[in-house]
Amino acid sequence: MPAPDGRKTRWRYEIEATDSGCRVTESFDSPILDQEFFQKMNRHSLLVNNIAKSLENLKAVAEA
Repeated sequence: MPAPDGRKTRWRYEIEATDSGCRVTESFDSPILDQEFFQKMNRHSLLVNNIAKSLENLKAVAEA
């Protein structure tokens, strides 16, 4: 959900070929993390921790 001023988190998935398949790198830019509310709820840590889960889910789907 965008911040009231229109800023929002942007996610990226980079996929690189490897000898055994591919490597997926997930990253984000979140300009709204500097807002006091998001700092108090430790939003950055929540986003980083969820990267591992989303990559696990992507791997499961790709290998099914």
